Formats: sequence, structure tokens, C-alpha cells
Amino acid sequence: MTKGIQQLSFSPSGKFLAAAAMDDSHCIAIFDWEPTGKKKVGIPSATGKGARSPVTNLVFGPNDEQVVCFAVKETLFCTFA
Repeated sequence: MTKGIQQLSFSPSGKFLAAAAMDDSHCIAIFDWEPTGKKKVGIPSATGKGARSPVTNLVFGPNDEQVVCFAVKETLFCTFA
């Protein structure tokens, strides 16, 4: 996430924030927006390689455990827990 953030999306519950990076891998990071115990805001709770092309939109599923990543000519379904 060193080159900047291209897209942001909050989960329906407001507990998570998804971010898509502008780097070559278009990485996706999930941040726990409501810290509990030793977890801190600003540290990703999950990360992964994103789409092959720039991300145009991020949307959470209704259960806060899935992110749909829309990119040029592709769609990714990412599940985290």
C-alpha cells in the first residue's frame, strides 16, 4: 500500500474497512475498524493480491466476510474470516 489507495469500502456493519492499493499487484487489505484487545486500528487484519488490472470498486457482502473486487475486465470474490 506504499503507492497509494485506489478504492475504499466500509462493511455493512461498519466493523471493517477494505482498501485496494495502487501498486502493481493491486493488493487488497482488510482493516478491523473496531479494535478489541490487542488489535489496533490501522493494522490490516487480512491482506492479499488483488486483480491484474486497476480496481474500480470494492463492495462488501451482507455478512462482512466477503469482498467483491471489480476491476477492468475482471471481478474477484475474496473471503476472509
